[in-house]
Amino acid sequence: MNSDEIKEENEQSNEQESEEYSFLNETVKNPPLDIQKLLLKICGIIGAAVLFGVIAALVFYAVLRQRDSVTPNQITIPSDVQITQAAQAGGDDGQSSPDQSQAGTDNSKDNNEGQERSDDSVSEQTVVPTPTPTEEELDRHALDSYIRMQNKLQGIAEEALRSVVTVTGVTEEDEWFDITGVGKSASSGLIVADNSLSYLILTESGILNDAEEIVVTLPDGTLVPGSFQKKDPVTGICVVSISKEQIPAATERTLQVGILGNSYNVEQGDSVLAVGAPMGTAGAFACGKIVSLSESVAIIDGEYRLMSTDICGEGSKSGVLVNLDGEVVGFIAGKYVDSE
Repeated sequence: MNSDEIKEENEQSNEQESEEYSFLNETVKNPPLDIQKLLLKICGIIGAAVLFGVIAALVFYAVLRQRDSVTPNQITIPSDVQITQAAQAGGDDGQSSPDQSQAGTDNSKDNNEGQERSDDSVSEQTVVPTPTPTEEELDRHALDSYIRMQNKLQGIAEEALRSVVTVTGVTEEDEWFDITGVGKSASSGLIVADNSLSYLILTESGILNDAEEIVVTLPDGTLVPGSFQKKDPVTGICVVSISKEQIPAATERTLQVGILGNSYNVEQGDSVLAVGAPMGTAGAFACGKIVSLSESVAIIDGEYRLMSTDICGEGSKSGVLVNLDGEVVGFIAGKYVDSE
């Protein structure tokens, strides 16, 4: 057998083997889509996202509470603004339209007709004269009116005194049990803000020049330590704070932040109350009126208007001016007050 025959036989055997093992050729197919497993996977992803969101919200809430317990709220006190637009609006309101004028004319005609019809019925009635009060009754009525007016003023002053304290600069020579008075090292202070952690008090800065400690006397006589915050060297006014943790709960319920009014609305002749220590004694008040608004004091950054009253005080007087609505419209600063 030659080589060609052998080669032919090998090719034939290979073809036979390939035909015998042809059944091993397979096609790989993707498995069928399992809807249930897919839904479970999607639900798992959504649940994990929700859980992550809840955990993030809880962490954020805890951080905010911790921040609020450490960081006080931001306090902003608006400045007084002289109101001019309101006066113009009031003048516009005073002008009536033609329709309103015509309606008023019609109403007046109806009222006149009704008055003419009622005159006949009134003429038939018997008029009973009002008895003339005696001099004693007039005096009694005047006295009752005066008492009611005094009680009203006292109520306004007592409400305002809830926001007035006494700030004392304590030195080495002073004793804690003998610092409740108002003198050279003490002055009235006004609670102007509450930042959730402490009360902010506006007072004169001169009393703290040589002070080693600051003591604040609350309206009920409670003594609490104070902390110096800010100072305006031009006006001689500073801000002192007292921590709420140092104030008994019963005392804190009696305190309130002073209601600030607009000093530009004050006019000459208006009645005011001097609250604080107008006579040199803490927790007092005096009644009077504004006698002059023409004076002013020039300082570095501007000019301040001074309110002069007919209230007589002592050299160590301090406190605030309150209008009849209980709003603070002025600050009694010893730096600008005449000692007489």
